[in-house]
Amino acid sequence: MNINFILQGKGGIGKSFLASVISQSLLASNHRIMCIDTDPVNASFASFKSLNVHQIKILDNNKEIDSSAFDKFMELICSAEDIDDVIIDNGAASFIALTNYLLLNGIFDMLQEMGHTVTVHTILVGGQAFSDTLVGVSEVCKYFKDKCSIVVWENEYFGKIEHNGKQFTEFSVYKNNSEQITHVLKLEHLHEMFANDLKRMNEMHLTFDDANQSKDFTFMQKNRLNIIKTKLFEQCNQLI
Repeated sequence: MNINFILQGKGGIGKSFLASVISQSLLASNHRIMCIDTDPVNASFASFKSLNVHQIKILDNNKEIDSSAFDKFMELICSAEDIDDVIIDNGAASFIALTNYLLLNGIFDMLQEMGHTVTVHTILVGGQAFSDTLVGVSEVCKYFKDKCSIVVWENEYFGKIEHNGKQFTEFSVYKNNSEQITHVLKLEHLHEMFANDLKRMNEMHLTFDDANQSKDFTFMQKNRLNIIKTKLFEQCNQLI
């Protein structure tokens, strides 16, 4: 199996959307998938009903993160049969807790010894959250150095990804981790019409196929969503 973790310490930057896109692209390629949501605050990934996402409750009765609850998704993975890919979405609120759990329990080594491959997907955004997400990318590279492949997704929703005229591949964090960062992929900035259709689809917790079959979207809205889908899947297909 291919185990895909979506990890970033910054919230509200598109982690659940990315998880849904990766899942949908794998399904479109006839992969058998398992989806898991460990976000303790906003279970956005689990809201995509068509993806049959397993929601893992990691808050105890005092609303504190119970790290031992992460055992549940490991049990799901280790007991899975006839699954090609696992996609795990994790919230910003539990980024440190899950990272510590993965490292303390030697999860990546264990999964690889079982014959699975492990990839961590992380997101870099433009705009005001650029610095915070760059720190998040740096932390992912630091924590998981030499333990797995890392894919950096440049999300242009809030603006272009650049700093002082430099692109991400010119940053020191990329240069210092270029062997481990196997791909730098892009969630492109969208024209307002396209962005509005995509936002509405996500707010309704629909997949692209759901929206294509829905009477709530017009012919042209569906056409725009299909254009977005094609471009996103082209990015994802680089990982298959």
